[in-house]
Amino acid sequence: MKNYPRLMTFFLSGLIFLGGLTALGADNSDMDLEEAAGLADETQMPNATPVSTETTTSYPQSSWFNSGRTRTYLLIDGTQTSGGTNDQIYFPNGQLNFFGDFKILNESFLIVDAAWTYDDKDKESSLFLNQVGFRSRLSESVQYFIGKERNRRSPGLMVSPSDFIYSNTNLPGQREYRKGVWLGRLSYQKINGSVDFLILPVQSETLEGLPDSKQNSNEGAIRGLYQFLGIDVSLMVGRYFGTNRAGTSVQTLLQNKYKIYVELGTQEEITQINNTKKDYPVQSLAGFGYEGSEDFSVRLEYFENGQGLNSDEFNQMMQLRSLFPSQFVGNTNLQSPFIRQKYFITSVTFPEIKKKYNFTISGIKSLEDDSFLSIIRLEYLATDKLLAGLSFTKIQGGTGSQYQYRNFDTQATADLKYSF
Repeated sequence: MKNYPRLMTFFLSGLIFLGGLTALGADNSDMDLEEAAGLADETQMPNATPVSTETTTSYPQSSWFNSGRTRTYLLIDGTQTSGGTNDQIYFPNGQLNFFGDFKILNESFLIVDAAWTYDDKDKESSLFLNQVGFRSRLSESVQYFIGKERNRRSPGLMVSPSDFIYSNTNLPGQREYRKGVWLGRLSYQKINGSVDFLILPVQSETLEGLPDSKQNSNEGAIRGLYQFLGIDVSLMVGRYFGTNRAGTSVQTLLQNKYKIYVELGTQEEITQINNTKKDYPVQSLAGFGYEGSEDFSVRLEYFENGQGLNSDEFNQMMQLRSLFPSQFVGNTNLQSPFIRQKYFITSVTFPEIKKKYNFTISGIKSLEDDSFLSIIRLEYLATDKLLAGLSFTKIQGGTGSQYQYRNFDTQATADLKYSF
């Protein structure tokens, strides 16, 4: 890691800079792992904070003409990789994100969530629309939304089989991920439950996150949530991306400390190597969390991916890679950390250490080979609006493992984030 001192110099210089900005403030920041051996689904995952099931960001909100709230942040980072073809440093990478929630009428709101990013590796900038739309109420119990929205409610830490619309979230340590789905939603809500009727007219988007001009069909889903005796139950059924799908979850919180949950999901799936359809394979997730302390929290999950490759299918894919490498040009990395079928997932978080530091360590272990992904994240809350972060990612896996084809073994990222 011969370039590591340069990255550390950047990070330490940032901390010195932060020390002089006592009038500014902090937010939670995240690291970009899109290039982590293709581990993130490129169509869904540009992110996660280290402290909750889904991206949860503590952000300041400012009034806009006393009728709305906005949040804007600027993130600059530098990334150093090693262990691949050669060591690389990419700096600066940048992201400017704007979120606005504007009140139009008494019960009507317009939301806008967009991000501009610059990638030093590709020397390219882009603008992407995460969410946009209009929501309102027809009555105390009935609400509707039209536009692009992210509304994930399932309990899984990194993957949620019960939710086929937002089944994947980001790996801990990544940038915040809020990419939504174009839909129309009619919701009936009561204290102990709700029902969502979803129309899903968009299956493909442009590079900017807008609906593509060519769509296959209008699809849809129904999602129900119900609470009783301290137990939350969800059920989702529908058709999305041309296949019938269903999912369910059950979760509870014992003694206000121990979170226990189970998720199941199934759909008709085309395999990655022979274009044959599996007969509704089941994905299952069992999770346990300890949330009874202000000093730390723990998540442990077992994930069985029936939609992944079994041993024979995986070996066939690896043989094809070896025999026909030209077919994998531009796709030398597996595009998911869950390409196989059995995994153990863990994450431990220590929030607000001395009210200035957040620390998280997370891992994904394949139970079928020696593949392992670990992510360490340290954040320094310099002020109310300014945060510095340092992330370290380690990917390992020998010959014949799912992580064999990777761009690097280790990656370190230092970042500064200013919210206003």
